Amino acid sequence: MKTEMDAALFNGKEITKQSISSPVIGKGEVLIKVLHAGLCGTDLAIYLGKMAHRIKPPLVMGHEFCGVIVEKDPSLSINIGQKVIIQPMLGCGTCPLCMKGETQVCLSSRVIGIEQNGGFAEYAVAPIEAVYPVPQEMPSDEAALMEPVAVAVRGVKQANVAQGDVVVVLGGGPIGLLLAMAARQAGAEKVYVSEINDYRLKVANDLGFLTIDAKQRDVEEAILADTNGFGADVVFEAAGTVHTAKQMTRIIKRQGTILVISLYKEPAPVDLLAMQNRELTIKSTRAYTHQDFKEAIELVAQKQFDLAPLITDRLPLEQLAEGFQRMQVSPTTLKVQIEF
Repeated sequence: MKTEMDAALFNGKEITKQSISSPVIGKGEVLIKVLHAGLCGTDLAIYLGKMAHRIKPPLVMGHEFCGVIVEKDPSLSINIGQKVIIQPMLGCGTCPLCMKGETQVCLSSRVIGIEQNGGFAEYAVAPIEAVYPVPQEMPSDEAALMEPVAVAVRGVKQANVAQGDVVVVLGGGPIGLLLAMAARQAGAEKVYVSEINDYRLKVANDLGFLTIDAKQRDVEEAILADTNGFGADVVFEAAGTVHTAKQMTRIIKRQGTILVISLYKEPAPVDLLAMQNRELTIKSTRAYTHQDFKEAIELVAQKQFDLAPLITDRLPLEQLAEGFQRMQVSPTTLKVQIEF
């Protein structure tokens, strides 16, 4: 094991590839040689200085990654050489929420890659409870997408998508497209994706979803016309804009369910009068449970998700800053992955 490793280190303002000390495992931990690590909107927010309250630079970001175990606490039964996926959301393990399996809302929760060093490095440390074996048939680049897949799996469960439902996803980014896939897998009869980005609309269409170009068509008019004025059974708000926050209560049927999955940067107005008049259910979700993560792995292993179209950019570690730039300006970038 090397004593030094390459890592992308964020100092609070800039991110650069540096040589730093390799991490050392503790009790109940494993050391992972990283293979693929994905960039997330949360990583971008950290990079742009919008999460200074949660991080302590210098920080190795990266919470979507997979790799191979190269060292372990001798007391653990997992094998050296095992390819693994990291579930980065860690709870305290002892509070009432954690005891119910709801670790994602633990008051003391922490995330690998945010509160502690993560996967934008040659090696990363994780506790054994955060490690899941990769099914043999699953490519490692798809395995590195398991974290956002788990977000979508939980979202669809929280929204109670049922057989025959009409579902609308507002926003065709990676999470929006994964929600659409998860809704279809759960039995939705029609799944619409509304977007203004031409490339994302094309990807959604190629994946077999009904698309609405929000630049050209009024989304409310389109959905109401196609549902005889009733509206959608379930609406996922995955765009995070003031406009879509208003739109979601106009395209949902009476007694329908809206799930807000976006990470809003500022408060947005919601039509509570429409909520009351239509007896709407508006829910939110944060990340996933361990059970959601397990289900995500099983569904991807069963080829229930088509993940290949989501990975649009593959970069070496030294180009991580360029990856963040592409996320902000490139119209054809969906998911950026760092390859080691």
